[in-house]
Amino acid sequence: MSMRNVMREGVKPLATGMLVGLMALSSFPTVAFAGESDPQMGEVIYDCAQGLTYYSVDSSHIEDSSRLFFQDLMTGKTKFLSDAYTVPGNPADLNKADGSGVPDVDSSTWESQASRWQELGQVIQGTYGSGTGDSKFKADFDYALGEHLATRRDTTGEVSVEDVHRSGGDDDYYVYGSGFTSASSVADAVDQMEDDIWAAYRNAGGGRKDQKDTKDDRLDDVAIEENTALDNYTSNDVWYMDIGAYKTSGKNKKGHYQALGLIFSDFKVSTVLPDDDDYYTHVKNNAASDGEVFLSDLKNETNRDITGAQTLTSTVQETATSTINRNTSLAQAFNMSRTATMGAGGSVVVAKMNSSFGFTMGLTTTGTIQAGWTDSEALTDSLTNTYTVNVPLEPYTNVLLKQYESTTTTTTTYNCPVALEFDVAVVEWTLDPSNNNAKADTRVLAEFKDSAASDLYQRAIVERSLTDGDGINWNSLIGSNTTLEKRVQQLATSYATSTTGATMEVTDNSVTQEVYGKEALRPLDRVSVNHAALYTARLGNMRPGDRFVVNNIALSGYNDQNASYYGFNKLNGHWILVDDTGDEVTDSPIARLEKNPASGLTSLVAGDQSGTLTLRYVIDEDAYTSSLYPGHYTTNDELSRTATLEVHVNAAPEVFQGFIAVSGELTGIVGDAPQAIEGDDALTATVYDPTGKEVAQAVTWEAQELTGITVEDGAVSFSVPGTYHVRARVDDVYSDWCAVTAQPARALGKAEIPESMQLNTEALQMSDVPVATYDQYGDEFATDEPVEWFVVSGGATIEDGMLVPGDSGTIVVEATVGDVTSNRMTVSVTPEDTKAVAWGIDKGVTTMDFDNFDGDGSCTRAMAVTMMWRAAGCPEPASLDTPFTDVDENVWYGKAVAWAYENGVTDGTTPTTFEPGSTVSRAEIVTFLWKQNGRGIIIADGSSFQDVRSTDWFARAVKWAANRGVVIGTSPTTFSPFENCTRQQIMLMIYRNAMR
Repeated sequence: MSMRNVMREGVKPLATGMLVGLMALSSFPTVAFAGESDPQMGEVIYDCAQGLTYYSVDSSHIEDSSRLFFQDLMTGKTKFLSDAYTVPGNPADLNKADGSGVPDVDSSTWESQASRWQELGQVIQGTYGSGTGDSKFKADFDYALGEHLATRRDTTGEVSVEDVHRSGGDDDYYVYGSGFTSASSVADAVDQMEDDIWAAYRNAGGGRKDQKDTKDDRLDDVAIEENTALDNYTSNDVWYMDIGAYKTSGKNKKGHYQALGLIFSDFKVSTVLPDDDDYYTHVKNNAASDGEVFLSDLKNETNRDITGAQTLTSTVQETATSTINRNTSLAQAFNMSRTATMGAGGSVVVAKMNSSFGFTMGLTTTGTIQAGWTDSEALTDSLTNTYTVNVPLEPYTNVLLKQYESTTTTTTTYNCPVALEFDVAVVEWTLDPSNNNAKADTRVLAEFKDSAASDLYQRAIVERSLTDGDGINWNSLIGSNTTLEKRVQQLATSYATSTTGATMEVTDNSVTQEVYGKEALRPLDRVSVNHAALYTARLGNMRPGDRFVVNNIALSGYNDQNASYYGFNKLNGHWILVDDTGDEVTDSPIARLEKNPASGLTSLVAGDQSGTLTLRYVIDEDAYTSSLYPGHYTTNDELSRTATLEVHVNAAPEVFQGFIAVSGELTGIVGDAPQAIEGDDALTATVYDPTGKEVAQAVTWEAQELTGITVEDGAVSFSVPGTYHVRARVDDVYSDWCAVTAQPARALGKAEIPESMQLNTEALQMSDVPVATYDQYGDEFATDEPVEWFVVSGGATIEDGMLVPGDSGTIVVEATVGDVTSNRMTVSVTPEDTKAVAWGIDKGVTTMDFDNFDGDGSCTRAMAVTMMWRAAGCPEPASLDTPFTDVDENVWYGKAVAWAYENGVTDGTTPTTFEPGSTVSRAEIVTFLWKQNGRGIIIADGSSFQDVRSTDWFARAVKWAANRGVVIGTSPTTFSPFENCTRQQIMLMIYRNAMR
């Protein structure tokens, strides 16, 4: 099992006066999951990559009291701090679910965090404390204290003097210890320990009359020197332990002592999550909208056809909420910045962890759990992709877009182990017995800050050969104490841990666009009849009972620029009959309009009375709008004119004599709506009188076949493909039979996708790519067949509907819809190094343009730090003062170096030099980035570089960068740490770091 140290924040420390006994280790409690077979977490989680041990302490107070929770974890005894414990040869065995990989250790040897830190403090005091001017007295005091530390006794408070003996020394020593005790602040802890020392000093017979120094006191009357060195600590709740040895025997009866105090403050907690899906349960829900149509900015304001480029977008907004079961005050101690200092490295939350919680974008488990610890605040991030398609635009048209929204919610329930961190200060108070009039003294011997374990690891293990800021040479200290090396290793890599339940909810709201259609730019102005003379001849001499389908009348619509109105459809309106006053008539004996309920066609039927009426076309007043006046529909009163035809009925008896000729061709499609037999691209029936003169006479149509063809009201439809025959009739006169053709029903015949596309993002949502479908006749065809995408060449993959580029810069894809394969589309992928330079120019990381960037050029340390500073937003440093004598604060890189020094990005090449003009190496720039990211913990070793040894000063930085994807090496097995880093390589590393 690999672990991910996810994050930590400051936890309000405990502050109780109780003396708490040390607690035995037990297993992690678990959140209840769906089944009995769900895994149970054991008594230890071992991070194999970093050598960190997260051992379990049973605490029932994580949800009701942060103070008692800290007390439980600090005083809980564990085998993992025992001198008898050794990490197994295969550390991964510690993570076995059944616990069989954890060695057995005699429980009488177990120790706690508090006791082991007190023991380390006593060793530091024994070597670096001021103690006494007489080596014999100091040896006696050290021995007396050492015999009665928390590691060697089970009680607190006074210890019998008979228990303290040293060969050749003075036997009269009184020993007192406070145990693990709470205080409201560091200053309060100092005051309480000084009160303890005063009480023990007086109980032991000490004769000085004043506890602390006042204005009128003689120094030899003062028993305790007041310690003010820690007054600037801001931690509100603190725990401390003090122990002292007090001597009143010998010639000087005023009494002398040596006391040791340990102050535990700035408690922090952090989450430690398993990278194993078996530890989580997931529930996913999906919902989608029908889409909303709106106007694009793309329009054609001319009287000619053009082609325009339409930009479309696809946006995903992700919202994540984490809820942690914890006491309210614990939120105050959860601090993301603490994560980077825990253990021997930084925190890396890998993609697998994020995918376990349903993340698809820039949000991370880290940021979301941080919000869950504080106040369950939801975190939101968004990603937008854009692409362009070409749209043909008719005169005076505006593009319509359609926007779809969908929501996916993933709810995950999981265990949330939390590890405890804290700061430690080691303080001593002394009254020298070698001088009867000695001045009381106090010193802060050591401070372990920003996570005591992490600080101890850096000072006592990583930099063991150096003397640290407190003046401690760890190589010497460990060398003179045979058991100290193992105990320091345990303290620096072991964390007390407990668990609580938690819930993560991730919601993805997706908004995508497509070209929906086009809309008229200008409003409809007039309607006209096409080929009006043809209809005038037919309607100008109707006989009683004659019928004419008015739906067959061809119409056109125009805007106020005398250009065709886009989208005009004669079906969005109807015909009415009006008299010579313009009033509508519905029951005139001259003529009437009848609608066939089966076909939906309307026929003009001549009545039995001679006379004249007018056919007038009326538009539907909810049909015609324009982008110029959005939301407004054209009314009939707003038209400058509309289509009209005069109808004359001759009721005088007349029997037609003559002949009928039929010309033209008619082809229909099975399943289409009934189509007019007469009209454009159809048949024409010409009627002649007996002399051969063409006359205006309405005809009636009929079919020869009984099945497969239907003729009604001058319209024909087909149900079976084939050749059929129709003829025209007037009274008892018939034309010849005319062949008409019925073609097969419409089916999917062609799929079409864009010829090319430019990909500027990490992946392409294939559902955003438009796919047009047509039937076998070339007409647009709607189908429910699913679209499947395939990569033809280019090394890319399609995962969950996303095209993920490989190494190639060009990808060829095609789509299938049913059995139809589309044309091929070429996707051009922008190279990562080009994107990195473009990003750097856009963000101001470099002041050069593409042509002058000089990517192969070398880079100085000053240039590298300046590029990082600019990428961070050019923050103002708190001070321009640095210890570097070779950096003038007024030079162009002065602020960048001050920022880098202030934020721990660089410590210089020596304590007083930065060497700004030196060429920066690949190892140096990776180390800069690692430090900028807080010396992040490397949870998994993502590198295999043979030229980077684990002991190299830059090794952890390279591992961090490889795991984070900041570097991939100069080859699969080499990093080339000492090669000069080019400007292109630096920009690419900074870009990758920013993108992660």
